[in-house]
Amino acid sequence: MNHLPYTCTQITTAQGYPYAGQMLSAEVSAVVILRSGGTLENGLKRVVPEARIGRMLLQSNSRTGEPELHYLKLPPALDDHRVLLLDPQVASGAGAIMAMQVLKDYGVKEENIVLVAYLSSVTGLRRITKVYPRAKIVTACVREGFERRWVDTRYVEVTTA
Repeated sequence: MNHLPYTCTQITTAQGYPYAGQMLSAEVSAVVILRSGGTLENGLKRVVPEARIGRMLLQSNSRTGEPELHYLKLPPALDDHRVLLLDPQVASGAGAIMAMQVLKDYGVKEENIVLVAYLSSVTGLRRITKVYPRAKIVTACVREGFERRWVDTRYVEVTTA
């Protein structure tokens, strides 16, 4: 939430007590990178229930290893929104870079993109920040080296079995 614009406000709870809270001061949208990005969607809906959610399917080409865009459904009028890009694992950074380029192609300003990841590699983060230095990145854990897409293995393959 620190990377989203908000104003401080005071509300009265259902019990009649005052509470100092925060209210978003700009439109917020999220783009889930399918399949594993869906693991972050429930948490987003709890924190920002009014966020409009789009989806993007990127898959690596088996011959070249480069990401390819296979599906895209974005909320309308993203050009003035803060956009959270949800991808739990950033390994090489190639998928996140492609996703950010797609968002820029649809009018999202680089400084309005926040990449949200659970696990990131140092190499992937360096690549992303070199290409998109004004985008923000929020990650829970940073590791050296490349890791297999454990989120896909753990959550997606189990649910499709």
